[in-house]
Amino acid sequence: MINVNLFTLGVPGYSIESLKLEDAERLQKLYEKCADYNYLVEGKPPSPNAAREEFLAVPEGKSLCDKFMFGIVDSQGEIIGLIESIRGYPDEQTWWGDVLPH
Repeated sequence: MINVNLFTLGVPGYSIESLKLEDAERLQKLYEKCADYNYLVEGKPPSPNAAREEFLAVPEGKSLCDKFMFGIVDSQGEIIGLIESIRGYPDEQTWWGDVLPH
């Protein structure tokens, strides 16, 4: 994954932060708070390693260099949302994107 540091949102107390594998523990807290989303999508709660697995998951033919993960972060440094994108997926002219809000 390419690492970009921090973007401000123009909304006091919130920013967007580039996430890296070392942030998996912080991101896991969001997954656990949003367990209802996981129930809807997968029919079960998030695994204890869901965030780490998300950092490492890429579609066939893609690498971690094609994956971008950003956390929406509050003033206490807590990740309250996730923005994820994969460059060139499902075809080279498209960027796949997903959002997980708190």
